[in-house]
Amino acid sequence: MSRGLKGNVLRGFADHRSQIGRAYTELYRDKQAELGVLPKSARPLLREWARVVLDLERTALDLEKPSIRKQATMSRRLRREQKVLRFTLLKLEQRLAGLASENHDPQALERALRAMP
Repeated sequence: MSRGLKGNVLRGFADHRSQIGRAYTELYRDKQAELGVLPKSARPLLREWARVVLDLERTALDLEKPSIRKQATMSRRLRREQKVLRFTLLKLEQRLAGLASENHDPQALERALRAMP
């Protein structure tokens, strides 16, 4: 069994000491801080969100390589992959935002309404 990462980060790669592992951990923590408190069930979604972001960056870098730009088939494949990844990223962000809004304190709204004159 692998040892967990600090800060409630789900392991996304085998080695988080690598450059991509550190980038994943940073993305994961930044998004977690942006969304606030999330239920434990949202952690796998957050992991997939960070992996999709990294995959999008990888495909963008691959498309910039001159050797791939000359290969029309490879270029089209990467563009299709980017399209799917963008759609997946959008759906994951929507689900995470929904889970974050559901996880807020429902009694806070009630207390605010009672405090109004």
